Amino acid sequence: MTALDRAYTMLALTDAVLAAHGGGRFARLRWVTKPALMPLLIAKVGDSGDSAWIRLRGRTRAGLALSWAGDVALLGESDAAFGAGLGCFAGAHVCYSTAFTMARRRTPPAAAGPVGLGGLVVGGALARRAGRLGAPVAGYSALITTMAIRALGLDEGRIGMSAARRIAAGAGLFALSDGLIGWRKFGLPDDAPRGLRAAIDAAVMATYASGQWLIADGVTRARSAG
Repeated sequence: MTALDRAYTMLALTDAVLAAHGGGRFARLRWVTKPALMPLLIAKVGDSGDSAWIRLRGRTRAGLALSWAGDVALLGESDAAFGAGLGCFAGAHVCYSTAFTMARRRTPPAAAGPVGLGGLVVGGALARRAGRLGAPVAGYSALITTMAIRALGLDEGRIGMSAARRIAAGAGLFALSDGLIGWRKFGLPDDAPRGLRAAIDAAVMATYASGQWLIADGVTRARSAG
Protein backbone atom coordinates (compact mmCIF):
# COMPACT_ATOMS: atom_id res chain seq x y z
CA MET A 1 0.00 0.00 0.00
CA THR A 2 1.15 3.52 -0.74
CA ALA A 3 1.26 6.34 1.78
CA LEU A 4 -1.95 7.67 0.22
CA ASP A 5 -3.64 4.29 0.70
CA ARG A 6 -2.56 4.17 4.33
CA ALA A 7 -3.85 7.69 4.94
CA TYR A 8 -7.17 6.77 3.35
CA THR A 9 -7.46 3.62 5.46
CA MET A 10 -6.83 5.46 8.72
CA LEU A 11 -9.26 8.23 7.78
CA ALA A 12 -11.95 5.74 6.77
CA LEU A 13 -11.56 3.79 10.03
CA THR A 14 -11.78 7.01 12.02
CA ASP A 15 -14.92 8.09 10.19
CA ALA A 16 -16.56 4.69 10.71
CA VAL A 17 -15.89 4.95 14.47
CA LEU A 18 -17.29 8.49 14.55
CA ALA A 19 -20.37 7.34 12.63
CA ALA A 20 -20.99 4.63 15.23
CA HIS A 21 -20.90 7.19 18.05
CA GLY A 22 -23.70 9.26 16.54
CA GLY A 23 -24.38 12.96 17.16
CA GLY A 24 -22.83 15.73 19.19
CA ARG A 25 -19.14 16.42 18.82
CA PHE A 26 -18.67 13.15 16.93
CA ALA A 27 -21.04 14.38 14.22
CA ARG A 28 -19.15 17.67 14.02
CA LEU A 29 -15.85 15.85 13.62
CA ARG A 30 -17.30 13.96 10.66
CA TRP A 31 -17.52 17.25 8.76
CA VAL A 32 -13.72 16.95 8.69
CA THR A 33 -13.18 13.22 8.17
CA LYS A 34 -15.91 12.24 5.73
CA PRO A 35 -15.37 14.98 3.11
CA ALA A 36 -11.64 14.19 3.09
CA LEU A 37 -12.09 10.62 1.82
CA MET A 38 -12.95 10.97 -1.86
CA PRO A 39 -10.28 13.61 -2.68
CA LEU A 40 -7.67 11.04 -1.66
CA LEU A 41 -9.12 8.51 -4.10
CA ILE A 42 -9.33 11.11 -6.86
CA ALA A 43 -5.62 11.70 -6.31
CA LYS A 44 -5.02 7.95 -6.30
CA VAL A 45 -6.67 7.46 -9.71
CA GLY A 46 -4.84 10.51 -11.08
CA ASP A 47 -3.78 10.83 -14.69
CA SER A 48 -1.06 8.17 -14.74
CA GLY A 49 -1.44 4.61 -15.97
CA ASP A 50 -2.11 2.84 -19.25
CA SER A 51 -2.96 5.47 -21.88
CA ALA A 52 -5.60 3.13 -23.35
CA TRP A 53 -7.76 3.66 -20.27
CA ILE A 54 -7.67 7.46 -19.93
CA ARG A 55 -11.45 7.75 -20.30
CA LEU A 56 -12.01 4.96 -17.78
CA ARG A 57 -9.97 6.89 -15.22
CA GLY A 58 -11.61 10.20 -16.13
CA ARG A 59 -15.13 8.92 -15.63
CA THR A 60 -14.12 7.20 -12.44
CA ARG A 61 -12.76 10.49 -11.11
CA ALA A 62 -16.05 12.14 -12.04
CA GLY A 63 -17.89 9.43 -10.09
CA LEU A 64 -15.63 10.00 -7.10
CA ALA A 65 -16.21 13.76 -7.27
CA LEU A 66 -19.98 13.29 -7.28
CA SER A 67 -19.59 10.83 -4.41
CA TRP A 68 -17.78 13.56 -2.47
CA ALA A 69 -20.74 15.88 -3.02
CA GLY A 70 -23.07 13.11 -1.87
CA ASP A 71 -20.97 12.51 1.24
CA VAL A 72 -21.26 16.16 2.21
CA ALA A 73 -25.01 16.27 1.54
CA LEU A 74 -25.67 13.16 3.65
CA LEU A 75 -24.00 14.75 6.65
CA GLY A 76 -27.32 16.58 6.96
CA GLU A 77 -30.30 14.78 8.48
CA SER A 78 -33.28 16.30 6.64
CA ASP A 79 -35.23 14.76 3.77
CA ALA A 80 -33.84 17.54 1.57
CA ALA A 81 -30.29 16.55 2.46
CA PHE A 82 -31.10 12.89 1.80
CA GLY A 83 -32.60 13.77 -1.57
CA ALA A 84 -29.56 15.85 -2.53
CA GLY A 85 -27.25 13.03 -1.53
CA LEU A 86 -29.34 10.57 -3.51
CA GLY A 87 -29.04 12.77 -6.59
CA CYS A 88 -25.28 13.11 -6.28
CA PHE A 89 -24.75 9.39 -5.85
CA ALA A 90 -27.12 8.66 -8.72
CA GLY A 91 -24.81 10.74 -10.91
CA ALA A 92 -21.82 8.87 -9.53
CA HIS A 93 -23.35 5.53 -10.49
CA VAL A 94 -24.03 6.78 -14.00
CA CYS A 95 -20.36 7.78 -14.28
CA TYR A 96 -19.22 4.38 -13.03
CA SER A 97 -21.63 2.52 -15.30
CA THR A 98 -20.43 4.35 -18.41
CA ALA A 99 -16.81 3.86 -17.33
CA PHE A 100 -17.23 0.12 -16.87
CA THR A 101 -19.02 -0.20 -20.21
CA MET A 102 -15.73 0.66 -21.91
CA ALA A 103 -14.24 -2.66 -20.79
CA ARG A 104 -17.29 -4.91 -20.85
CA ARG A 105 -17.42 -8.47 -22.11
CA ARG A 106 -19.44 -9.19 -25.23
CA THR A 107 -21.80 -11.46 -23.32
CA PRO A 108 -23.59 -10.40 -20.12
CA PRO A 109 -22.27 -11.86 -16.86
CA ALA A 110 -23.95 -14.96 -15.46
CA ALA A 111 -24.82 -13.01 -12.31
CA ALA A 112 -26.76 -10.33 -14.22
CA GLY A 113 -30.10 -12.06 -13.71
CA PRO A 114 -29.84 -12.73 -9.96
CA VAL A 115 -28.31 -9.31 -9.25
CA GLY A 116 -30.98 -7.57 -11.31
CA LEU A 117 -33.76 -9.48 -9.57
CA GLY A 118 -32.26 -8.78 -6.15
CA GLY A 119 -32.00 -5.08 -6.92
CA LEU A 120 -35.61 -5.01 -8.08
CA VAL A 121 -36.87 -6.72 -4.94
CA VAL A 122 -34.83 -4.65 -2.48
CA GLY A 123 -35.42 -1.39 -4.33
CA GLY A 124 -39.15 -2.02 -4.54
CA ALA A 125 -39.40 -2.85 -0.84
CA LEU A 126 -37.51 0.29 0.18
CA ALA A 127 -39.45 2.48 -2.24
CA ARG A 128 -42.77 1.36 -0.74
CA ARG A 129 -41.53 2.43 2.69
CA ALA A 130 -40.01 5.71 1.51
CA GLY A 131 -43.24 7.69 1.14
CA ARG A 132 -42.77 10.77 -1.03
CA LEU A 133 -39.19 9.70 -1.72
CA GLY A 134 -40.43 6.40 -3.14
CA ALA A 135 -39.90 7.23 -6.81
CA PRO A 136 -36.36 8.62 -6.35
CA VAL A 137 -35.43 5.61 -4.21
CA ALA A 138 -36.71 3.19 -6.86
CA GLY A 139 -34.83 5.04 -9.59
CA TYR A 140 -31.66 5.11 -7.55
CA SER A 141 -31.93 1.40 -6.85
CA ALA A 142 -32.14 0.75 -10.60
CA LEU A 143 -29.00 2.83 -11.20
CA ILE A 144 -26.87 1.11 -8.59
CA THR A 145 -28.08 -2.31 -9.73
CA THR A 146 -27.06 -1.41 -13.28
CA MET A 147 -23.67 -0.24 -12.04
CA ALA A 148 -23.12 -3.50 -10.16
CA ILE A 149 -24.04 -5.57 -13.22
CA ARG A 150 -21.67 -3.53 -15.40
CA ALA A 151 -18.89 -4.08 -12.86
CA LEU A 152 -19.50 -7.83 -12.88
CA GLY A 153 -19.36 -7.82 -16.68
CA LEU A 154 -15.83 -6.45 -17.04
CA ASP A 155 -13.57 -8.29 -19.46
CA GLU A 156 -10.62 -9.64 -17.47
CA GLY A 157 -8.75 -10.25 -20.70
CA ARG A 158 -8.92 -6.57 -21.64
CA ILE A 159 -8.09 -4.82 -18.37
CA GLY A 160 -6.50 -7.59 -16.32
CA MET A 161 -7.85 -10.02 -13.76
CA SER A 162 -6.71 -7.99 -10.75
CA ALA A 163 -8.40 -4.81 -12.00
CA ALA A 164 -11.65 -6.53 -12.97
CA ARG A 165 -12.01 -8.41 -9.69
CA ARG A 166 -11.27 -5.38 -7.54
CA ILE A 167 -13.80 -3.25 -9.38
CA ALA A 168 -16.48 -5.96 -9.15
CA ALA A 169 -15.87 -6.43 -5.43
CA GLY A 170 -15.92 -2.68 -4.87
CA ALA A 171 -19.22 -2.28 -6.69
CA GLY A 172 -20.72 -5.07 -4.60
CA LEU A 173 -19.64 -3.40 -1.35
CA PHE A 174 -20.96 -0.05 -2.58
CA ALA A 175 -24.34 -1.64 -3.31
CA LEU A 176 -24.34 -3.28 0.13
CA SER A 177 -23.59 0.06 1.77
CA ASP A 178 -26.50 1.71 -0.02
CA GLY A 179 -28.78 -1.15 0.96
CA LEU A 180 -27.82 -0.64 4.60
CA ILE A 181 -28.57 3.09 4.31
CA GLY A 182 -32.00 2.31 2.88
CA TRP A 183 -32.74 -0.18 5.65
CA ARG A 184 -31.49 2.26 8.30
CA LYS A 185 -33.70 5.08 7.01
CA PHE A 186 -36.85 3.27 5.85
CA GLY A 187 -36.86 -0.24 7.27
CA LEU A 188 -35.64 0.05 10.83
CA PRO A 189 -38.33 0.48 13.53
CA ASP A 190 -38.28 3.77 15.43
CA ASP A 191 -37.72 1.90 18.68
CA ALA A 192 -34.72 -0.08 17.37
CA PRO A 193 -31.89 -0.27 19.94
CA ARG A 194 -29.31 2.48 19.74
CA GLY A 195 -26.55 -0.12 19.55
CA LEU A 196 -28.08 -1.60 16.42
CA ARG A 197 -28.29 1.80 14.77
CA ALA A 198 -24.68 2.49 15.68
CA ALA A 199 -23.57 -0.85 14.23
CA ILE A 200 -25.42 -0.14 10.98
CA ASP A 201 -23.91 3.34 10.69
CA ALA A 202 -20.42 1.93 11.18
CA ALA A 203 -21.09 -0.84 8.65
CA VAL A 204 -22.38 1.69 6.12
CA MET A 205 -19.13 3.62 6.22
CA ALA A 206 -16.91 0.53 6.34
CA THR A 207 -18.51 -1.04 3.26
CA TYR A 208 -18.74 2.28 1.41
CA ALA A 209 -15.15 3.31 2.02
CA SER A 210 -13.85 -0.18 1.18
CA GLY A 211 -15.96 -0.35 -1.96
CA GLN A 212 -14.82 3.02 -3.26
CA TRP A 213 -11.18 2.16 -2.59
CA LEU A 214 -11.48 -1.14 -4.44
CA ILE A 215 -13.07 0.58 -7.44
CA ALA A 216 -10.35 3.23 -7.51
CA ASP A 217 -7.58 0.68 -7.01
CA GLY A 218 -9.00 -1.55 -9.71
CA VAL A 219 -9.17 1.32 -12.19
CA THR A 220 -5.55 2.26 -11.51
CA ARG A 221 -4.56 -1.36 -12.28
CA ALA A 222 -6.35 -1.48 -15.65
CA ARG A 223 -3.94 -2.63 -18.35
CA SER A 224 -4.37 -3.33 -22.03
CA ALA A 225 -4.01 -6.93 -23.15
CA GLY A 226 -0.60 -7.66 -24.49
